[in-house]
Amino acid sequence: MKPLLSILLTVLFTSCFLTSFSQSKKAFFSRYPAKIACTETQLGKLFNAVKGQQVSLVLSDNFKLEGSVSEKISKYNNTLQTLVIQLPAFNNMLLAVSKRSTANNQTVYIGHLYNSESADGYQLQQQEHNTYQFVKIETEKVLQPCNQ
Repeated sequence: MKPLLSILLTVLFTSCFLTSFSQSKKAFFSRYPAKIACTETQLGKLFNAVKGQQVSLVLSDNFKLEGSVSEKISKYNNTLQTLVIQLPAFNNMLLAVSKRSTANNQTVYIGHLYNSESADGYQLQQQEHNTYQFVKIETEKVLQPCNQ
């Protein structure tokens, strides 16, 4: 009876282990377009917020990013600023946006919209001088996991 019980428990634990690793991540943005336009003005307004403040970034009629600023970091005499916004409507996904001032006083934005539990996200890319777009990404191909 004991060998049968140990075999049964081994099979049960093995199947639970394999099931947990075989589940694929959910694509949070499958119903949204591959590219979403954004302006420098919209991004710049985010940096007026302080840590803990609620912010909103309306990118289209059906795509609105709202949440509170969880981190605001400034470095090098404010030539590099980073905001991290937690988005409850997207399973606490994070919007991380950085604003950098170049040597000729131009402003450049970079950022990501991601969650470690999501199969997809968006990467902020500059298109023209003051035009940006969020481009859909597969997070596992772009963002490397941090194993510590």
